[in-house]
Parts: sequence; structure tokens; C-alpha cells
Amino acid sequence: MHETPGELDELQALIDRSMGGMAEHMARIFTPDLRLTARQVVTHLSGTAQLAVATVTAKGAPRVTPVDALFYRGRFWFGTSPRSRRAVHLRARPAVS
Repeated sequence: MHETPGELDELQALIDRSMGGMAEHMARIFTPDLRLTARQVVTHLSGTAQLAVATVTAKGAPRVTPVDALFYRGRFWFGTSPRSRRAVHLRARPAVS
């Protein structure tokens, strides 16, 4: 685990905000006993992982592609060629799913 206590606190705050903003239906499904703490998330996500990263074209068309990622210091990090279409989309519209 490479996260500092402050980074764990930030991640826990993000988890808490996300859980606090759930609609009633989702809150009934994801009960507190099923939720992971920041420390549990960090432990579970150690090492590399494959993610499906979604971007959009200038016309709003979705593009999803697999990437190798690393969960490090409380965030996912992934690389791509600066000349790839994904990089072009990310420079223009940096939000991803």
C-alpha cells in the first residue's frame, strides 16, 4: 500500500459522498455491511488491473477501450500513446468513465 493517511482520508471522503448521494433504491441494495472502506479498496486494488476506459468523440460518440492501469496513491493511473485517438479525445474532453 502506497497511500498516505491523507490520501486514505480523501478516498474515504469520496466513498462516503458517493454512498450519501445514492438514490433510495441503490441504498437498499448497497447496504453499509456490503460497502468497502478506503483501506479495503486500496488493499483489493494493489498491483495492475485492466480497466475499460470510455471517452467520447467531438460528436459525442462513445469510445471504450481496455487499458492497463495502476491504482496508486488513491487514484487510477493509465498510459496511452500521445498520438492515439484516445489521447486526442482526452486532451479535448478529459472526463472519462
